[in-house]
Amino acid sequence: MTWRTRMQPASFRGAGFLVEGHDGEVGRRLAVHEYPERDLPYAEDLGRKARVFKITGLVIGPDYMAQRDALLARLQQQGLICGGPPVNKRLAPKCGPV
Repeated sequence: MTWRTRMQPASFRGAGFLVEGHDGEVGRRLAVHEYPERDLPYAEDLGRKARVFKITGLVIGPDYMAQRDALLARLQQQGLICGGPPVNKRLAPKCGPV
């Protein structure tokens, strides 16, 4: 199996790219309190953490510069996003730093 066959096709607002890999972070927000003269800390549960997924994507081919420019333009747009990465189609993703 070559590296190209492991890639999954994806798109962001209609701009296509290939996904090489992804990583995620989930859990609870905690505030850990430590007190003088006590050996045990107290962990205060502040609720669910925001789900953060990091996607490693590529644009390849003879027109990769045009694909890259189209993807970057769409990543910088404001507003709601339809669809999602191949990680989970039910998410309403927002784009962070690129």
